[in-house]
Amino acid sequence: MGNPASQLEAIQRAALFTSSAPKGTIWDASPIEQFMQACEEWAQVLRRQVQVEKADAPLCNRSGPSTALTAMGKEQEALKVVFQQHPRRNIIGVPVLELMHYLALYHPQAKEEESASPKGLRKAINMSERLYWHAAFTSLAKLGAWAIIRSATQNKSMMNFSGKTDRSPIGWRPLFDIACDNGAASQNPDGTFGNPDARAAALHFAAKMEDRVEALRLCITQCLWDGAVLAIVDLKDARRLATLRKRFEGPQAFTPDRERALMLIDEAAADPKIEWSAGAGGESNSSKSVFGSKRLAGLGSAFKKGLFG
Repeated sequence: MGNPASQLEAIQRAALFTSSAPKGTIWDASPIEQFMQACEEWAQVLRRQVQVEKADAPLCNRSGPSTALTAMGKEQEALKVVFQQHPRRNIIGVPVLELMHYLALYHPQAKEEESASPKGLRKAINMSERLYWHAAFTSLAKLGAWAIIRSATQNKSMMNFSGKTDRSPIGWRPLFDIACDNGAASQNPDGTFGNPDARAAALHFAAKMEDRVEALRLCITQCLWDGAVLAIVDLKDARRLATLRKRFEGPQAFTPDRERALMLIDEAAADPKIEWSAGAGGESNSSKSVFGSKRLAGLGSAFKKGLFG
């Protein structure tokens, strides 16, 4: 990524040049000020990267003296384990969003005033809540911390909402995608989830999606038949249920979870409490789920508490 000292020197020269531009030149003041601000912000990010890299790189050096490990605190020992499970790379010069993913994955508990704090980086560069939480949730998913992710969406003070309905600052579809993407490494050869926690998380997020037709399509794509049947029940669409059942009929429709899928479909079809309609292909795509309304409220400007720090 280049020598950070050389990069900082180049940034400082650029900032000095623009700051010395005479007033009233052909350059407008506004673009010059924006450029100077960009230089200052990138210099701050680069200094942060240098400090984090200086602290993290030795932990990954397996050829280093073994006596160094005995002097580590528990946090450093735990961090070394994470590095072994999720190999890191040099972060000097990486984009800001990639740096945020790095900090959220390896340093989620760092205090805000520390260079490795994802919360501190978010504050320093004024990152949007959506980007911040997407990086946080993605990193937590890599660590398999599904319970923490679900707890975060249920935390009223953290997500700045009132009422009983959960909130996701990035939307439920992105959370579903995160669960599927990070469960892929542990999927079975037949395409079904091998990680029960990732599977449960994906089903939970699909159940929260307001667009029940989209939830149905996504669950079918991921072979999440529990979620597919739930979406059809929400839609009360008998034709969709019959179409789903046909996927499992015939000798060539075998899947390891075929019997369970048929059981779920038949139980739903026979449930007298469900008022089935013939269906016309999705006019009721925003039907209320049995889990409750999926309509999201405003999230507010800033979180009172952060997931990290």
